[in-house]
Amino acid sequence: MRILDSSNIDPYHHRPPNWRTRTIDPREFNVPTHPPLTNPRLEADEEFIVLAAKRRPAILLSSQTEPWRYRGGQVREECFLVAPMYSFDETDPPEVKLRIRALAYRELFYLPRHEPLRIRESYVRFDRVQVVPKGWLERRNVCLHPDALYLLTAWFQYYLTGVEQTFIIEYRAELMEAADKVLGTDD
Repeated sequence: MRILDSSNIDPYHHRPPNWRTRTIDPREFNVPTHPPLTNPRLEADEEFIVLAAKRRPAILLSSQTEPWRYRGGQVREECFLVAPMYSFDETDPPEVKLRIRALAYRELFYLPRHEPLRIRESYVRFDRVQVVPKGWLERRNVCLHPDALYLLTAWFQYYLTGVEQTFIIEYRAELMEAADKVLGTDD
């Protein structure tokens, strides 16, 4: 884990602290290593985590929420649950793509290429679902076909709960049988 670490902290806040990134053992997280900071606000048992990130397309999994206020009257920032999309590349084995299409992996959902929208052949990773502030999202007027959305929603529910709906069990069995024939692994 990488954190943004402060040093040379002026307890009277006349000069800003120095900042550097450093790697810590996750067990060190929340161990007070500095006094509370006021600018930027950071409690003694908090750290700024540094993550490598990349803008990528995502599927919106939640709808718009009702606005509400914190105790101090501040309006809560509107956030959405999103599932990031990862595109395939030339080095991905064809059998992996085929198995993802056949719903072989509970945490992955296949998305076909769509040239007019410049969407590459991709997959959604449910194990990377995250909450994202509305301001970080770039709106595109694109939506999944209702059948694809229904399947994605049911597959995500299966990922979350481990409970497969009957139509998913049947559909997945058909897809896996077809994939096994193509791969030559059928009995």
